[in-house]
Amino acid sequence: MKYSSTLAALVPLVAAVGKIPDNFKPGARWQVEIQNPLIVPSSSTQKLVPDADIWDIDLWHADANRSIIPALHAHDKIVICYLNLGAVQPDECDFNTSWYKDGGKDNKWTGPWYYDANYDPDSPDNEGNRYCERYVDFTDTPIRDLMKARLKTARDLGCDGVDPDNIDISSITWGSGATPPTRKQVSAALVDLAAYAHSMTSTRGFQFLIGQKNGAEYAADLVGHYDFAVLERCLEAGFCGNFTGYLAAGKPVLAIEYPASLEDAGDGTSGCNMTRESRCESGDADCPCRDIGGEPFAGMDRVLKLDFDDFGLNGCTQYCDSRVVVTPTDTDNKGVCRYGGGSVAQFQQILTGECVVAAMSAGWEVTPLPCTTIQ
Repeated sequence: MKYSSTLAALVPLVAAVGKIPDNFKPGARWQVEIQNPLIVPSSSTQKLVPDADIWDIDLWHADANRSIIPALHAHDKIVICYLNLGAVQPDECDFNTSWYKDGGKDNKWTGPWYYDANYDPDSPDNEGNRYCERYVDFTDTPIRDLMKARLKTARDLGCDGVDPDNIDISSITWGSGATPPTRKQVSAALVDLAAYAHSMTSTRGFQFLIGQKNGAEYAADLVGHYDFAVLERCLEAGFCGNFTGYLAAGKPVLAIEYPASLEDAGDGTSGCNMTRESRCESGDADCPCRDIGGEPFAGMDRVLKLDFDDFGLNGCTQYCDSRVVVTPTDTDNKGVCRYGGGSVAQFQQILTGECVVAAMSAGWEVTPLPCTTIQ
């Protein structure tokens, strides 16, 4: 389906170089919700929960629910759309049209399975291919062109920028017969993608934004080309210091940490411990809210989220100066295009038996959901 918004038709793709929204800056408050579609108040006078400046939401949720982005913009919020850049999975809305076509002639979905890329048989952390996700090598021009199409989709939907995930494809194991890309090749491809993003103007007339998601080894190469960074567990894993260049350049850096004490696995609604206080609590390996004088983490915009199977990156949210809040969402919908809009028979044909069993046991629907991917 073609995107038919009058606004998108009127605003040119040529970038408004350097022009960014006034509220996109360090110190802004972020909300990240990619698990379920948002329920945004229809009235612009009714505050959002939380009343964050920047909202990081799933691209395909925005595609399937066309009212979300305009509603956020009506509240004068910046919308960053999360998308998969270094991997592909069948519930993404462009899967059948771009990544897998029956017969395999145009099958570009050939990388290692996501959870098997660095498989350690002795590790208790191996999760299996629950989401049937595979890496793709975007240093290859045809693959990168498909990812540029995702960026264009985000722009046309009204996203102010993108949060591209799984960029660290030079650090995974590609398996026999495959030559892994080098760090320099990945950095060069990411710089090219940033240039493409910056060639576009958002539907609100600003420069289209692109962020670096994790990938600490690329930070020095990308800081001059990317507009912000989104980090997961940088305090816990010790890589916050790689992103001092972003802070020095006055670019926002969002640090997402996952304290164990925020979880309440017994809560079947949000999985959220509503009684958690902002101080350090028992069970947190590192305290994301402690004062860290002079360290890079102190200058980052911090948000505390969940990261476990049924409730990962949902509406459960806390900031270091706030109580726990839960953003209203459509909790009945997690994915968007189950099996990429294809049939169950096709899904079973293209995936390994192990992955099919895992997906079915995870409760994936048999009936494909409608998809309105922009062509």
